Amino acid sequence: MITRRRFIRNGALAVGSLSAQQATAADAIVSERLASRVLVVYNTAADDGTAVANYYRMNRPGMSGVDTLAVRADTTETTTFANVISQVRTPIYEFVAGSPFPKYYVIMCRGLPSRVWENGSAVASVDYLIARCDPNLVKPVEAEYQQGDGANYYNGSFVPDLFPGTSFLVTRMDMGSLSATEAYIRKIKTVHDAMRFPGIIISASSAGLGGSNYLLDEVRNPGYHSLFPIQTDYSDLGTYANVPSARRKYISGITNTDAHLTSGADILGYESWGTNGGMSSAYPNDQSLIFTGNSNWYLVKTFESWNGIIGSTQGNFDKWFHPSTAGGWKYSRTPIGMVCHTDEPTVGGVEGSMYMCNWEAGLLFSECAWSSRNTKYFMAVGDPLVRR
Repeated sequence: MITRRRFIRNGALAVGSLSAQQATAADAIVSERLASRVLVVYNTAADDGTAVANYYRMNRPGMSGVDTLAVRADTTETTTFANVISQVRTPIYEFVAGSPFPKYYVIMCRGLPSRVWENGSAVASVDYLIARCDPNLVKPVEAEYQQGDGANYYNGSFVPDLFPGTSFLVTRMDMGSLSATEAYIRKIKTVHDAMRFPGIIISASSAGLGGSNYLLDEVRNPGYHSLFPIQTDYSDLGTYANVPSARRKYISGITNTDAHLTSGADILGYESWGTNGGMSSAYPNDQSLIFTGNSNWYLVKTFESWNGIIGSTQGNFDKWFHPSTAGGWKYSRTPIGMVCHTDEPTVGGVEGSMYMCNWEAGLLFSECAWSSRNTKYFMAVGDPLVRR
């Protein structure tokens, strides 16, 4: 039996030696197979949920026939454990059990809750409770697709049989507003149309539009002076992914003493401590950062506890998917993916180095995000089937 990832790679290799007509046919086969592995979930109680699901199907290349699931769930950002199980998780698992095709990727549309709280305390993110094979967090599960517990899955694609503790890779199609989400989907289509051999996996590099540089800013507040997690990411990009030092710019320092990395060209990945490094609460889009060149297909990771909460005073995801992000105009400098936290992860719970290493290796955004997960308060924002 051929695995999903092997199937794609074989198809991609074949395309290089086929005629344009044959390549188109091969891409169609790959696209149909991969689209059948995706489930789009939306909330009928939220107007934006239905709008995003419809817009995604109509405008995201390769997804016109994707399976969709309508649920009726809470429209608040925070929900209860009982509600997420009955309103979201159970319908998803029942749908998948009755589907003729296995599902590897679940896309949660705007309008669904993201945080789970009980008795005044955070439980987990909605997405983690869906992805984990058993929502009972007290009960151990078999191997999960993550970086926690000392695992480093470098260039290791998600194969469900190898990671039975992870049922799906869950990502969010919610950039903070309906207009921002639609702009994000249009960006994917633009890059798709620029690719020589376009398929369901969209790659800016394949279209000649991708960046190449990593901006790694470890200037942080004095309370974190003994911690160097971004230095580890800088080092691992060289050790694992063989990224030359000329393509990974790193600085370490203390707020109000050392300057931040505030500009760069052709950005492929960005990391910083954000507001925990003394940056403003609007730093993603208040001209604190200026990116140039091919800088609209990069990943973001920040050491901020609540960057997955709308309206937080940190560099949350809606500020990154903003019309003027990084000095851009009309969403011209927004990222293609971001990892976030719905509640306090602690520094050790922030995503690990495999996030950028696997991005460089050419894995899908969903794989980069989940293979670097270190916390149950995890959320990944972006399309699951894009790569650098």
